[in-house]
Amino acid sequence: MRYLEFAPGAWRPRYPNARQIDVGGYTRFADFAITPKWFVLAKPPLKVDGLGAALGKTFSEVLEYDPAGTSELIFATRLKRDEAEIVIPVDNLVCEEFVNAYEDGNRVILDMVAADRWDGKAQEGRPKWEETTETTWPKLRLVRYEVDLASQTWTKTEGPLQKNLCFTSVNPTLNGKKQQFIFGAVSQDTVGPPSGVVKVNMDNGTVDEWLLGASEFCSEPLFISKENGEEDGGYLVTVTFDGEKNGSDVVVLDAKSISKGPVCRFSLESPMPHGRRGCWLPQINFTPEQMKQKTTLMRMFAKKSKEWNAVELGFSAIGSQALFQKQGTKMR
Repeated sequence: MRYLEFAPGAWRPRYPNARQIDVGGYTRFADFAITPKWFVLAKPPLKVDGLGAALGKTFSEVLEYDPAGTSELIFATRLKRDEAEIVIPVDNLVCEEFVNAYEDGNRVILDMVAADRWDGKAQEGRPKWEETTETTWPKLRLVRYEVDLASQTWTKTEGPLQKNLCFTSVNPTLNGKKQQFIFGAVSQDTVGPPSGVVKVNMDNGTVDEWLLGASEFCSEPLFISKENGEEDGGYLVTVTFDGEKNGSDVVVLDAKSISKGPVCRFSLESPMPHGRRGCWLPQINFTPEQMKQKTTLMRMFAKKSKEWNAVELGFSAIGSQALFQKQGTKMR
């Protein structure tokens, strides 16, 4: 794994060479966390078909969840390139996304969304979406790990929300710092797709949520801060989709009182497909031509991403060298 940091306010690397981390073999990472000192990774308990990986199979074909396995939290320093990583074995954690992480002396506190299993293994037969229902999906729960790096010990605390949680965030000014509130998209029941917006108070365990109708679903609730300095002083903006009406709305909620419902809601001219992550930057307006250029670039990256483990078999003239190559880099 490599991290390349950029200097504040400049499009140039902070260090001449990327920080490289040995993660101990072929695996899958869903996300990473960052604090002033640490990069943090959560390595899930997966079994690997090494030959299949070398032959160019996709990660869903070569990785399989190991319920008896042990996960690892990997801490790599951002400050000294030659300092060894700290690896803390934990339980069978499957981290689907980090919410936030912050330091408290020798401790690092990690808030994350954890699944009760990894269900990404490809199966023979029909596509997965034709064979599964929401009741069989992995449960996604908010959990907190408190890790003492000096003693290399850890504790785990379940969050107060007993529903599927995703698209989590905190006030952006508190990334890598202690936060009180976590925002996210939440399911109607204990499992299921995102169908509401929630705020979790990590100090007192209270939950404030607003749920959509039975046929409606939402995307990431994006936090937009007001200029009042309060942690939850701002708005949460999400795009919803109504399957019965085949239409999408933009919904704006007051982050201080989510359960009161939208302070603004309007329909879009055409349905908006489900998306992933977004960001808010004030006073940024792209022209249609700029958006067209960015869309073209995005499609190029998307096409290239499908070739990430493509294999070319090459043999030397004397037959002594067989190379497994992935795009642009020899596999070691």
